[in-house]
Amino acid sequence: MFRAVCPSWDNTPRRKNFSRVLVNCSPRGYHEWLLNAIYETRIRFHNPDEQIVFANAWNEWGESAYLEPDAGYGYAYLEATRLALAGATYLPLSKDGATWITAYLQGQLEFIEGRPVVLLCAHYSGIHVFGGERSFLDVLDGLRTIGANVVCTVPSTENYNYIKTLQERSLGVYILPYQQWSPHREDKAIIEKFVEIIQQHSVNIVYANTIVLREPLTAARRCGVMTVTHAREIITHDKDLAKQIGLAPGEIIREVVSRSDYIIANSEATAECYRQSESVTVVPNMIDVDQMDLANEVDPSSIRFALVSNNLPKKGLNDVIELARLCESSISNARFLIIGPDNAYVNALKKGLQKGEVPNNVEFLDFRDTPREAMAEANVVLMLSHFKESFGRTVIEAMAARRPVIAYDWGAPSGLVRDGETGFLVDFRNMDQLVDRVRTFCENPELISKMGAPGRAFVSRH
Repeated sequence: MFRAVCPSWDNTPRRKNFSRVLVNCSPRGYHEWLLNAIYETRIRFHNPDEQIVFANAWNEWGESAYLEPDAGYGYAYLEATRLALAGATYLPLSKDGATWITAYLQGQLEFIEGRPVVLLCAHYSGIHVFGGERSFLDVLDGLRTIGANVVCTVPSTENYNYIKTLQERSLGVYILPYQQWSPHREDKAIIEKFVEIIQQHSVNIVYANTIVLREPLTAARRCGVMTVTHAREIITHDKDLAKQIGLAPGEIIREVVSRSDYIIANSEATAECYRQSESVTVVPNMIDVDQMDLANEVDPSSIRFALVSNNLPKKGLNDVIELARLCESSISNARFLIIGPDNAYVNALKKGLQKGEVPNNVEFLDFRDTPREAMAEANVVLMLSHFKESFGRTVIEAMAARRPVIAYDWGAPSGLVRDGETGFLVDFRNMDQLVDRVRTFCENPELISKMGAPGRAFVSRH
């Protein structure tokens, strides 16, 4: 016999005076019922194929038996289902006149007496794991290394595999609907929730993993708790981010400095932005150099130049298309790969490829789960961002994988790529220089391995 649950039941519209009604139904009650059913089912059935729970939710609006979103609860019942499947504790939050579901997932680490408690706050948790998520894991591992007790917060539940990884490395993970810094006022309900978390866990340090978080630091100030901001953005050269925030770069810097007791910068280039603060420390991002130990097999008839990114336009996608167009007729052995997730912009480019509007020497590859898999597709890696990269994780990963890099000569990549030794640096958006460097590799393919070896040696030393 299998367990069954239902979100609600009220067939009054059909049965009138002979109706049956489940009273006091709510997303929270449904979540507890489903969570208990799942727990009991896992105890009774050891075969995963038999671990089945039925949800009686026929989307019968006339009987209130549905999981679909509605005007009263929004997506709450669907979210409650997802949280129950993840084994998360349900934490309702009243916000904007509606009930939002937040959650707490117990971590696998034990509390260490006498060690500080750090509330580590992520700004993003997407379907795919990019640099932001990997850097968050780096900080989490670093805090564990020094013996800190860490509680994490993430703003969404899009990637439960990632959240499970956080659970394995922390005391617990909160899922809260907080937003990135924008022109809107800070969310009072979210601030109160952060205050509650800080007090419940006796937090000593609130650590924001980026400058775009406000509410956790405001809550920390209210509680008299130390604040740390990990600055990963060179805001003076990131117009898109400044536009998102709605302030001039100087104002953004002043606010970051005022709300942070300490600022950790991921490079010297980033640190220069925040020198108004006396407490700026440079801690470079980390990568697993051994994991990136790859051979670089070069086919002289088809040399692969790859842009590996989240496929946002500001990463230089148009530059790759333009570079490919300029090389199409004159450098026949150059192939250009765009590696990353689909989005509206990439889909438009793909349609352009079908229509002949994008050159045929361009190929779109799906997102790769690990940097190693992405680098295995390339012989040479391109870094053509339209903003100053604060660290250039992709550059480091490429060099560790013996891939030379062609990068714009600004931001952190300028201090990573040794021009003519581990790759080439070119002036920002100088297409003539880009074409020339592509031609150099295509006419002298032996340079790829010749430059790849010292690139890996440089990363290994540092």
